[in-house]
Amino acid sequence: MLKHYQKLDVCIKIAGTLTMGAAGGWVCSRLSMPLPWLIGSMVTCTFFSMYGIRIQSTTVLRPFAIPILGIMLGSGFTPDVLPEIKGWAATLGWLCLFVTALTAVGALALKYFKLGDSVTVFFSATPGGFSEMVLLAESFKGNERIVSLIHATRILITILVIPIWFHIFKGYVPPPTLAQGTIDTIAINDLFILITCALAGYFGGKKLGLPAATLLGPAILSATAHITGITTAKPPGEALIITQLIIGTSVGSRFIGVTLQEIKSSILAGIALSIFMLTSAALVAYCLSIFLQVDFNALWLAFAPGGLAEMTLISLAMGIDVAFVSTHHMARIMILVLLAPIAFKLINKALSLASNKTSD
Repeated sequence: MLKHYQKLDVCIKIAGTLTMGAAGGWVCSRLSMPLPWLIGSMVTCTFFSMYGIRIQSTTVLRPFAIPILGIMLGSGFTPDVLPEIKGWAATLGWLCLFVTALTAVGALALKYFKLGDSVTVFFSATPGGFSEMVLLAESFKGNERIVSLIHATRILITILVIPIWFHIFKGYVPPPTLAQGTIDTIAINDLFILITCALAGYFGGKKLGLPAATLLGPAILSATAHITGITTAKPPGEALIITQLIIGTSVGSRFIGVTLQEIKSSILAGIALSIFMLTSAALVAYCLSIFLQVDFNALWLAFAPGGLAEMTLISLAMGIDVAFVSTHHMARIMILVLLAPIAFKLINKALSLASNKTSD
């Protein structure tokens, strides 16, 4: 009986957190902010978390929201995209070099400022792979709390900076969220196809052990369905609002229990690292846009250090080449998950040397 009461209490607290997030999202939507339900819920929950107001983490709801996002992501892959894919090899190659260099420089900087041991600073400095990097840090005996806070800050700053930058400097005005259609405008057969892609992709992706399986599995099936012309439908606007709320509140709730000392160290380091990563991504994107004749906006979103789910939402909202942006972020996650453990062993010696220098 006690367990039932505890579960009910958690459900009530989650509902309260979502209500707080929805209030913040509604305010931002009234102000015509970009991605209002994502940014509003995220900022509101971050504020409450950091000021000691008790809220409940909504991370448990992400597995229900992420497959919807995967379906949205896959809908960006139309037959028109196929001829363009072969031209992405150059930017994907530069992305691999960029991720490697950014991680090495970031790790050395964190080590110089004594943010932790070599394991902790390395897995804190990767420009992506929040959950995967925390798990890898734990397996290598690093401080997963520091890694978690720095990555949460990275995602928070990226989500705030990019949409607002586009809003101020590019004149981006968000369209009505429900402009893409409501649940009652989608044909039953299209709805069935989308739900099938979400469920089959969710369980199939986890079974195959894909990185970010709950997103990539549905995205792959959705992309297949859209490229082959089985459906042209997209998830309804209501689903997009709910997805933004869940992702926004889950990012904000990651700061629950943060201490003043952690704000002075891990979070400030995360802010500095995020600004460095965003600036570096913008500079690289600008150079590549000149030499490769690729749109700067798409390149910046593709190289930006946001989470895969979050950057997919941003590219969808901005209407900036969703297939290009999401493909590069998928590649970034795979690069990090597959190569990060190997790369750590290779640069661990350099980090140790940096540590010895600072102690001299």
